Amino acid sequence: MAASTIDTYAGMLKERYVGTDLIDKLVFSENAFLEMLKKRGSHDIVGGKYIVVPIQYGLPNATGANFALAQATANNTRTTPVQVGMGDYFGIVRIGEKTMASSETNSQAFFKNEVLEVDGLYVQAGERLSYYSTGNGGGALAKIAVGGISGNTLTLTSAPDAANFEVNGWVCASGDGDGSLGTETLRGGGTGAAAQITNVSRAAGTITLNDATLIPGLAAGDWLSNQGDFYGASGNPIIMRGLQAWIAASDTPPTLWNVSTATRSIDPQRFAGCRMPTSELVGLGLDERLSKAGAFMRTNFKTRVPTAGWCNPLDWQVLETQLRGKGYRAETDDSTKWGFTSIKYNVGGTLIPIRADRHIPRGQFYLIREDDFGLHWLSDELIYPQGNGTSNKWMPMYNSTDVEFRLISHPAFVNYTPRNQMRFSTPGFDS
Repeated sequence: MAASTIDTYAGMLKERYVGTDLIDKLVFSENAFLEMLKKRGSHDIVGGKYIVVPIQYGLPNATGANFALAQATANNTRTTPVQVGMGDYFGIVRIGEKTMASSETNSQAFFKNEVLEVDGLYVQAGERLSYYSTGNGGGALAKIAVGGISGNTLTLTSAPDAANFEVNGWVCASGDGDGSLGTETLRGGGTGAAAQITNVSRAAGTITLNDATLIPGLAAGDWLSNQGDFYGASGNPIIMRGLQAWIAASDTPPTLWNVSTATRSIDPQRFAGCRMPTSELVGLGLDERLSKAGAFMRTNFKTRVPTAGWCNPLDWQVLETQLRGKGYRAETDDSTKWGFTSIKYNVGGTLIPIRADRHIPRGQFYLIREDDFGLHWLSDELIYPQGNGTSNKWMPMYNSTDVEFRLISHPAFVNYTPRNQMRFSTPGFDS
């Protein structure tokens, strides 16, 4: 019987993935926010480097009953271009030559292993890109709680953040921020010292490292990141600046790409979205905050009506319980491909779906116009295999008999009109 070759497996791989919905299912079916983003692909990309997003912060306002005065003060729309860079993200699985040789008489057995590896890589790449699409660009995945270091075991400030880690993954740490400002450093310097994860307890919100001393100076309050993902001053490339970067937490928003804090602070609602004053949230349940936020958007901030609300599933469950008593019920959202559930609720005079995504941090709620957001990428797909367009996606390794399957993504997350978006806290997480 002829020996199985890498071409045999490549043919099976092509039959499984090319021309099917499988990749979309692996990448998007568990990532609601990433799925609902408008897929803009390579549109609007300038020279393969960046996307220019003009933020309109001033409308023509030379109006009045006195023609001469209106003419004398005539002015035009004021805009500032945000130059959004294309990010980099990679995923790799490796198959040993010995493994291939041992499958010569049963290529199908090898293919089952190959499917397990490749499917898992797509799932993990989609998971990470989904997380970063809701993030601030820093690349941090969790924070160590006060008193949260016991030997090699780290307790996280938010237990759900343990779901961001996998056994055998490598983590780095930063003691001076989450990486979003571009100035934060990693423990160990440069791209950071790293330790490997040996155990994850998602129930307890802990991860255990093989040797915590491999990260010098590791301390409570440190931010943890996947090795290679932390931005800051690490020298690692930025992946994308997501929802939290565009819709800032305060009226003093941080720098966004080429637009400085000073410029964004000229009109923080136009440049960085709207926020509910804390004084307006005191004593209100989540359902009441949601209603009031819609009214504030229309009245105080002169926005267009939001088309959807987004929060963490744990916050969504609280809201669903509150609204059930008012006659609202969760239902399948027909506008989604994968059957996600939403609650239709009256916000700002319009019935909109309230949706949940696990990557939105607990305590944050967003009212947005979904058409104002976009997900761009280079190439034909958000995530594609190296060797795209060729029959063989397995790459020989330099100085090795092993081969690798490599996934590549160059994503960019954009928001064309921050002024139409609202962010506020949920009860128990007031700032």
